[in-house]
Amino acid sequence: MAILKNAATPELIPSYDGSNQTTHPSVLYFPDGFQGYEYWMAMTPYPFNDGGYEDPSILVSHDGRTWQAPAGVTNPLVPRPDVGHNCDVELCYEPELKELRLYYVEADDIRRSWVKLLRSRDGSHWEGPRVVLEDPDQRYSILSPAIQQMKDGSWRMWYVDSGNTGFENQNNKVRSRASRDGLVWEEETTCNDLAQPGHQIWHISVWRNPDTDVLHAFYPAYPNGTNCDYCSLFYARKDPGQGWRTFGSAVLDPGPEGAWDDFCIYRASFLLDEAGDKLKLWYGGKKKSDSSWNMGLVQTSYSDLLSQL
Repeated sequence: MAILKNAATPELIPSYDGSNQTTHPSVLYFPDGFQGYEYWMAMTPYPFNDGGYEDPSILVSHDGRTWQAPAGVTNPLVPRPDVGHNCDVELCYEPELKELRLYYVEADDIRRSWVKLLRSRDGSHWEGPRVVLEDPDQRYSILSPAIQQMKDGSWRMWYVDSGNTGFENQNNKVRSRASRDGLVWEEETTCNDLAQPGHQIWHISVWRNPDTDVLHAFYPAYPNGTNCDYCSLFYARKDPGQGWRTFGSAVLDPGPEGAWDDFCIYRASFLLDEAGDKLKLWYGGKKKSDSSWNMGLVQTSYSDLLSQL
């Protein structure tokens, strides 16, 4: 049995296509606000499993519950490509330049894939996209990039490599790359200690606590022999100078039959206040009967979570 209680109802997250079916959240929190808003979210619509709508979109909120597009923005920020699809957004903030960075994946669904970057000083006017990574030979080798600025000012990216197989691959690997500026990335390494026994890790999210330098990760993972429709959500942490510590128990399972999230628990984004013992976690979920996608919000005590792992 998972530790967290599923959101009873999904959040209302507006999408440009009008379906309000959204997933793959990436949330930033600014205590003093950024351009007048405390919460910024990148996400993608995914109505009834239609990847043709997974185009990067940006929303803002004062409370993390009521969302709207920033002034001057018409979502999506970039249209769907002529071939293939967009997906897997990641929103970051560069403090020296005081700019938002929105990374996302584009795959041609034939042979190759890219990580692209949009940049903005005000959240309304976006420059790009710019290619920051490319795999010319594999379609799904750089999935769900999770990006953090490290203590020394460098940048680190984690992502899932599922090769050319994608959602049903049985040999997924978590890879990592370093960068001085978040634009030019070094060669990848494999995170052999970031693995979920008996499962395949899917779309990962990582956050570094600037006060403790601890890395925290939440990720959906599906049992070996199945595919990503059967994901539950897991947690891992990495203390300074140590490897990743994973846990055998899922923190969130699909909801009961008939619930809005009764089939799949997808990528999550989270805000963790260790000192205040608070965890906010937005997650994507899929309903089995109609393949609809929505987003839920769970708020809990971090110490309670740890004590049950």
